[in-house]
Amino acid sequence: MSKSTLSQPAELSEVRSMSKRIGTDLSLVQGSGGNTSVKDGRVLWVKASGTWLSEAEDKNILVPVELEKVRSILETGESDFSQATLAGDLRPSIETSLHCLLPHHVVVHVHSVSGIAWSVQNNSRDRLDELFAEMNWRYVPYAKPGTSLTSAVFDVLSNSSETPDLLVLENHGLVVGGESCQTVEQLLADVELRLSLHPRIVGSPNISSLEMALTDLQDWRLPETEDIHNIALDDETISISIGGALIPDHAVFLEKPVPVSEVSETISETMKKYWTTFGNEPDWIIVRGKGVILSSRLREAGEAQLRGLAAVALRIPQGASIRYIDGNAAKELRNWDAEIYRKQLDDERS
Repeated sequence: MSKSTLSQPAELSEVRSMSKRIGTDLSLVQGSGGNTSVKDGRVLWVKASGTWLSEAEDKNILVPVELEKVRSILETGESDFSQATLAGDLRPSIETSLHCLLPHHVVVHVHSVSGIAWSVQNNSRDRLDELFAEMNWRYVPYAKPGTSLTSAVFDVLSNSSETPDLLVLENHGLVVGGESCQTVEQLLADVELRLSLHPRIVGSPNISSLEMALTDLQDWRLPETEDIHNIALDDETISISIGGALIPDHAVFLEKPVPVSEVSETISETMKKYWTTFGNEPDWIIVRGKGVILSSRLREAGEAQLRGLAAVALRIPQGASIRYIDGNAAKELRNWDAEIYRKQLDDERS
């Protein structure tokens, strides 16, 4: 297909509007997570890697790629679909191959807070079967984003009599598909209602105490939004937060272990212990019962992931058996050039 013959489908503005609505909803998307797409004949318009759905109406974040070219690249085992791009300099989403595989006209992938809270529980499958009893859906075991996830979805589709309109991705999120933006958003709203979990109620952060502690620390600050402090105000949430990466974006943007500054020690003492163990400073610290403080090294996307982590952890039932992403799998994500590229874009935003 010639780039000179490329034209934008009329519904692209509708996709942009939908993308912004989804991208500005913290319960569905955090930071640069999630992606949307629409098929127009032999062209797939898909979100560019590292861009924010919330900016879909303000920036050109949708990249046109040639469907057949994507399929050809996929057959070679490669995961960089930049060669299939028909316009612009942005790199297509890591999940381009997944959007290509699914036959739906419109596809949306979200990092649903409630969906994640369900899918990280080891014993949640039976309950999900009940919640979606009459729906056309499938559960997809955890796989590395990109072509590995596409392969896992392909296996699920191969064993299905009909193509599901909803995929629950273990330790990752949801994928919904339909023939229009309206049908996709309606389905997503229905799914979110079924998955809805009430967060535990916590107290208020001790901002004055945190501010006093920050006077002794260089290049540390309070979070931009108060909801991040909720992580430190609930013992169960603290335990979940220090246990490992719940989803790929946590492994990438919250890559360092997080220390907990206990009531019996100062933050400076917590920092010294961290240095002794790891040889560097943490990116954020949980101050038990008071709140959270952030290093200036933690960028905008990382802070967005902390908001998501707080929302997810507060919705996981107390005592639940939790599945984290394997340590080696998390390390592989952090060393993957596609994720390094996303982090570079985050650095450039700051």
